[in-house]
Amino acid sequence: KKELAEHEKTRKQFLKECKLLSIIKHPHIPKLIEYGQSSDSYYIAYEYIDGISTLELLQFSYRHKHGVAPPIAAHLLRSLLSILRYLHTFAKHPIVHGDISPDNLLFSPKGEVHLLDFGCIQQIKTGESKYSPWLGKPSYLSPEQAKALPWDHRSDVYQAGVIFYELLTGQKYISGKTSRDCVLIAANPPKKDFSKVLPDRK
Repeated sequence: KKELAEHEKTRKQFLKECKLLSIIKHPHIPKLIEYGQSSDSYYIAYEYIDGISTLELLQFSYRHKHGVAPPIAAHLLRSLLSILRYLHTFAKHPIVHGDISPDNLLFSPKGEVHLLDFGCIQQIKTGESKYSPWLGKPSYLSPEQAKALPWDHRSDVYQAGVIFYELLTGQKYISGKTSRDCVLIAANPPKKDFSKVLPDRK
């Protein structure tokens, strides 16, 4: 979009995303094919990966008020944490995704889990945390992100935990009427008792 291309901060974040994706080589992260500028707009092209998003699985769970099978939830979590380990131990400076959310996780027909959408990506120097205005979905923000505090790779892990909770329970971890409500709740997240939410899976 022209208005985004003209926004300097947005332009810099877009170029950062492209630069980092060009050096990331992981079988479960889509390959960057091409990026550039055409007239007054920027574009980016990823490798196409067939599959369904975790969001689709969760929407089914929300409707039926029951979580997915625990082995499926565990498989997704293990796969996601493996991808995050690769990013968080990347070369000398960890790479953080910043927007681990159900619509950014794809199940391929073979059951492989792929991590998508690196629009909030950051690279953090050793020993540093990062403040960035580029944040993910309000319902999946870590408390640090929701409070506009410096955050690091632990926010990715926290977001993965939120998704795991929702997969097991079929319930939203953070639910608000508006995005602002979700951010306020995410800043001081509720403590969930699994023995009450999943009485048959203590």
